Amino acid sequence: MNLTVAEAVKLDQSSPENQVARPGTRIKIVEDAVDVLEAGSGDLVIQKVSIIADATGAFAFTAKYAMELIDVKVVSTATSGSGTATVRRATTAMTDAIIMAAADVITRAASIIQAAKAITLGESLNVITNGANDRGIVYLYGIRS
Repeated sequence: MNLTVAEAVKLDQSSPENQVARPGTRIKIVEDAVDVLEAGSGDLVIQKVSIIADATGAFAFTAKYAMELIDVKVVSTATSGSGTATVRRATTAMTDAIIMAAADVITRAASIIQAAKAITLGESLNVITNGANDRGIVYLYGIRS
């Protein structure tokens, strides 16, 4: 679920600490081509990529932000015994194969290739899965550059 502007403002104003830290403003979730909030340099941004069909041949997506990739998490939406998801630039892996094997389980990348962590706005990336039935949501976390 995406955070709305009204929800972000409410979160920002919910306590004196939040008025200073502004967590609602800093949390950005991007789904498909919808930018939820305007992000500035240095802000945390999150891009959501939904794997809803066979991605053994790679599911392509476009980077919505210029960012330094700092984490990748996967939420499995189906059970697929040897399921994995790997974030790639063309055919070069940016992460390890992240487990995506049991429905409703959250896993994260054990490694991010340091030479590949810089992502440019509009860059073409992809997620490749191990099996045709691997399904899940891949969240890319980054610091906007």
